Amino acid sequence: MKKRWLIWLGIGLAYAALCFALYWRLFVKKQMAGWDSIEEYWPDLVYQSQLISHGELPLWNPYTVGGYAFFADPQASMLAPINLVCVGASLLGGTGPWLMELKLILLFYSALWGMHLLVHRWTKCHAGAFVAAMTFVIGSPVLVHKNGALLWPLLYLPWVLLAFDAYLARPSLRRGALLGIALGAMGAAGHPQGFQYGLFVLLAYGLYRVARGLIAREYTIVQHVRALAPGLVLAGVIGGIWVWCTYGPAASVVEGSDRAQRTMDWVLANPLDVQSLRELFAPDLDSNWTFDLYMGPLAVILTAWFAAVKWEGRFWIAVAAGALVLALGAHAGLLPILAKHVPGFALFRIPYRYKLITGFACAVGAGLGVSHLMMAEVTRAQKVVLAALCVAWIAAGAFFKVSLSLGLAVLVIAAVVAIAFDPKRRKKYAAVLVVLAAVELVYAGNHKLAILQPVPAADRGADQLAKLPGIDREWRFWVGGRYSSSPGDIPFVAAYRAHGRELSGFEQPLTPSRVIALDAAAVKSPALLAHFNVKYVYGSRVAIADADPVPTTAFVAIRDVAPMLRVYPSAKRVPEDQQLALLATTAPADLHEALVDSAVALPTGSSFAPVDGTVVAYSRNALTMEVTTPAAGVAVVNEVFAPGWHATVDGAPAELFRANYMLRGLVVPAGTHRIDLQFRAPGFEAALLALVLLLGISLLLSLMRPQGWDRVNIYMYSSNDGQNRRGDRVIDSRDQA
Repeated sequence: MKKRWLIWLGIGLAYAALCFALYWRLFVKKQMAGWDSIEEYWPDLVYQSQLISHGELPLWNPYTVGGYAFFADPQASMLAPINLVCVGASLLGGTGPWLMELKLILLFYSALWGMHLLVHRWTKCHAGAFVAAMTFVIGSPVLVHKNGALLWPLLYLPWVLLAFDAYLARPSLRRGALLGIALGAMGAAGHPQGFQYGLFVLLAYGLYRVARGLIAREYTIVQHVRALAPGLVLAGVIGGIWVWCTYGPAASVVEGSDRAQRTMDWVLANPLDVQSLRELFAPDLDSNWTFDLYMGPLAVILTAWFAAVKWEGRFWIAVAAGALVLALGAHAGLLPILAKHVPGFALFRIPYRYKLITGFACAVGAGLGVSHLMMAEVTRAQKVVLAALCVAWIAAGAFFKVSLSLGLAVLVIAAVVAIAFDPKRRKKYAAVLVVLAAVELVYAGNHKLAILQPVPAADRGADQLAKLPGIDREWRFWVGGRYSSSPGDIPFVAAYRAHGRELSGFEQPLTPSRVIALDAAAVKSPALLAHFNVKYVYGSRVAIADADPVPTTAFVAIRDVAPMLRVYPSAKRVPEDQQLALLATTAPADLHEALVDSAVALPTGSSFAPVDGTVVAYSRNALTMEVTTPAAGVAVVNEVFAPGWHATVDGAPAELFRANYMLRGLVVPAGTHRIDLQFRAPGFEAALLALVLLLGISLLLSLMRPQGWDRVNIYMYSSNDGQNRRGDRVIDSRDQA
């Protein structure tokens, strides 16, 4: 027992060393994963940490892009386990950029462990498990997405398959609950596209297992349904609620974003180039790193070899090849057909991303291939096939590119051949193989991590924002959107740390399309921003006539700015596509009626000059204002209009509508009134409560001693071709054997 624990401890330390080998620049050169990680995902963590520390749910985010439904953004991975760990760590160590890097390293470390445990469960071979884990995490398909939320759900996939395989082997409510937890964790991890890829693999594996069991006549359909249904229903409830908490809110806001229009050209844009298939044999054959496919020699050779040896190998090579065909997009012709006729395939863009499934399948194939070499008798014919594949791979690699990477790959292949042809020294060769495979993969993928960026100062830009009075509740500032011409020396995370209300910000996929259009128009006409409560503009390359410089900063302060609340005597209906042009040629002081683009019941006959209100209280999910108006009018609250906001006037419900292009409008009667706006997500909050209760029940199930209703119902076919399993039979609930 002690030796076993030492082995597992050594595995954990080995994977920790591997993570260090990948991210040594973080510790030595003070660099970190940049781009989206610094601009979007780190601020997301900062915001979650701030609200959790104050006992609030992060529902609405007022600090970027004028405000948006934060809980509806799947990329924030608000309910993912590792994300929750990082938020907890922030309560002790603060919210510096280290927090983002901690999240990425934990994701990779967890993926290494998950893949190792999965393959080891199937094979009982640590060498094969090591090869599978390293091929998965260090292979090019994963490394080129190292910064992206797209990748994160796939890093949970080994754990889902592990839970699913355990459930198929011994169906029970407890294992069904664990499967639901694994599914929910994968769904909550990040981008829905990555989750969809994981579901594809899970569904294909489930169908394969069922088909193999039926072909072998190991059980009947009735037995199958009877055994699996209870736990799968529980898994579906737990995982379904968890996934809905992540993607349900996103579905409610997608229609207002650029993702609402998904044409076939959009779906098929940026497929994998056919020539990129060469990188199955050699790394870095072109400058387009996003198309990289290189996963080392074991991924190709052993996946193909194991496919020739076992049915399970044929399944995984079929998954890998099918994903490659999808990654080729219109070049292969399959994806256009599926996108037109099969639900789900037209939801997402960039076909080359399907290569992530290829990377996963090849990693499993490599691990199973090594395990078979280590654990089974290799026939002469199988040795001949293996040798032929090795020679063919080396010849292809030498044809495409001769490099040090090819030399290391040849050493890896030599270790594989030695295992096959000298079975008495398998263990020694296996240790050499694992080390050589790690060195070769790290070397081949090292340049993909060379683009890491310097660790930013946590307080960069804070000194300038501190000189902008009122940005916490009265005024906004603008430093240019992600794709604008502004220099952007004020990072987007600065707004979060200073509690400043910024109209610009990182454009995440569900950013309202009107906000994006406004940002693009503001680059050319920055004075337009004054209509949207922006008083401070940073580094605009277009001069603003009615503005004064803010001392010791690069900001200018616009003089005439629309306040947080202004009541107009009437409203004018103007088409959406004309409102920005009208606002760009009209100063806020000269706008005497609200602009609306939909039919609403509005007051008529009023003739007073617009009246400004005052902010009484401002928080992340609520806003209170007061105003005195001589007659009924249209109140425009200078906050982004979005579903989920509810308004009351003196406690009475009031209807909200879109006004002045993208702001919140409501009708107020004459007199002095208190206007309260609150952001609510009742469906989300109810689902979150149900999820907590179900997770509590799952915990109780895991602690309880198995009873008759929670014991094995059926022994199913295992992924190891049914070897070393008891005969398949239905076990009565009273059978304790």
